[in-house]
Amino acid sequence: MIRNYTSSLMKVLIAVFLSAFLFKPLHAQVNTNTEDIILHIEHFNFEKQFDDVSQQLYNFKGTKLVGYCKSLDVLMFRINRNIQTDDTKMFEALKNAGYLFQVKENAGIEKVQAACTDKKENNNSNNIQK
Repeated sequence: MIRNYTSSLMKVLIAVFLSAFLFKPLHAQVNTNTEDIILHIEHFNFEKQFDDVSQQLYNFKGTKLVGYCKSLDVLMFRINRNIQTDDTKMFEALKNAGYLFQVKENAGIEKVQAACTDKKENNNSNNIQK
């Protein structure tokens, strides 16, 4: 009787252990489909224009304003590509609001933060959201 109980318990533990390894990579893949978008906007005044940019992007689900670097004049966005697959409408909304910008190619948030010479409080994604 004890032997059957131990055997059943071992089967359950093995099944739980294997399922943890099988399903964890699937969960990780869903969360990693993001892309960093860096927009260079000359003469951007963060204090005056942040709320406007946030309002322009409010309807674009999956788009998060992560940071701003004054010394480089860039806004840093992280885009969830499972939700927001195309940037065209987002860029049109910003242009229609009067913002002139360039998309910085091959630039990620980590690269920008490393190159940014602003004080830490202006270059910290935790403090960027109002």
